[in-house]
Amino acid sequence: MAKLDSADASEAPLVANRALLQEYHRLSTKQARSAFQLAQWVMGASALLVSAGAVAVGLAPKTSTAVTLGSLTAFVTALSGYVSSTLLATYRVSVEQARFYFREPLAGGYLLAAERLADRLSEPQRSEALNRVVDGFIQAGTNVPGAQQDPTLQQAPPSPPPA
Repeated sequence: MAKLDSADASEAPLVANRALLQEYHRLSTKQARSAFQLAQWVMGASALLVSAGAVAVGLAPKTSTAVTLGSLTAFVTALSGYVSSTLLATYRVSVEQARFYFREPLAGGYLLAAERLADRLSEPQRSEALNRVVDGFIQAGTNVPGAQQDPTLQQAPPSPPPA
C-alpha cells in the first residue's frame, strides 16, 4: 500500500489492481496448498493403516480376530478415502476460486491499461478507444458469474417466417 500512496493519480488504479491480484493469489494458493497437503497426509496415513491392518490380519492367531481386523481396516480405508476425496474437492474449489478472483482484477487491469493508452491518443481516435474501454467494462461486469444480464443486450427471438 506504500506504493499506492506514492503513485501518481494515473498510476494509482494500476497499483491498486496489482495489489489486489497479489492478495488474491496469496489467499487462494494458501488455501489450496493447505487442502492439498492435508489430503496427502490423510492418504499417507490411510496407506499406513491399510498396510498395518494387512500385516495384523496375516499375523492374527484366530479367524475371528483376522475378520475383525480386516473389517476395521476396510472401514478405516473407506473413511480415509472419503476424507481424502473431500479434501481434494476442497482443493479443486480453491483452485476454481483462485481462477475466479484472478479473472476480475486481471480484466480490470487490462481495461485500466487500455484507458491509460486511450488517453494518449488524438481526439477522434481517443473517443472511439474510450468507448471500447467502456464497452469492455460493461462486458466484464456482465460476464461475472451470478451477474444479471442486461435485458437490452439480449436479442429478441427470431420471428416466424410469413405464411
